[in-house]
Amino acid sequence: MARLPRLRLAQQRRFIDQGFLHVPQAIPRFQVDRALRAINHSLGQGRPKEDLAKLNAQSWCPELGGDPVVTDLFNKSPAFEIAEDLIGVGRVQTVGGGQIPPRFPQALDVVEPKQPRGHIDGIGSGTNGIPCGEYHRGFTMLCVVLLSDLPEGDMGNFTVWPGTHELVASRLREQGHGILRHGIPDWDWKDVGIPHHPCTGQAGDIVFAHYLTWHTASPNLSPHIRYAAIFRVRHVDCGKNDLAALTDPWLEFEALQPLLPQAAPAA
Repeated sequence: MARLPRLRLAQQRRFIDQGFLHVPQAIPRFQVDRALRAINHSLGQGRPKEDLAKLNAQSWCPELGGDPVVTDLFNKSPAFEIAEDLIGVGRVQTVGGGQIPPRFPQALDVVEPKQPRGHIDGIGSGTNGIPCGEYHRGFTMLCVVLLSDLPEGDMGNFTVWPGTHELVASRLREQGHGILRHGIPDWDWKDVGIPHHPCTGQAGDIVFAHYLTWHTASPNLSPHIRYAAIFRVRHVDCGKNDLAALTDPWLEFEALQPLLPQAAPAA
């Protein structure tokens, strides 16, 4: 028997238009609490100061990344079937690990937050595990599981520039994706009227974001640590498709392809 979809048609269309989708209360509370307990225990062990830059650029609690207490947040939760409603049933790989990126409060003398600067993943910086001058596309979309409540912005929120997935693909077609060898392109989306959007919500919410959606984490001016687990969700043919999906944004979203606007017929 075919399973019932978890997403409504309107939600699928929203992802097509915006390049991200917020799904409230998708992860059971017991899974959130188990992951938080494990993460806080790990953080309590301390980390050498010289490791902080690498941890912030990659992932904290590396010993937990592949542990089921983290990976089950995607593999054994509604998140997996929701991902299939975007990519395709039977077309989503289980994840082998997750990123744990706590965002700590900034110092008390920081009053005005800096304007966030976005990016797409896979562009080498030297601290993110990819050498400068290299780039690759290793996944299809992000799945961000909120592990703490974020009632407002400037709390370390996962932040997106809505609709930029199509614009990024368009610019990479025009300029060639080789420009990514030079680092994150200096694209300011204000020039096309797109402001950044900090994702608010509650622990247990999920935000899915297209690989090409410009994103970042907002500054954290709250008194609380921002907790989340981030998964790089892969289409089963992600490796074979490789860089082709940088300029063909819907190549790996087979569930959404029938919903895409069709070109007008020739006169």
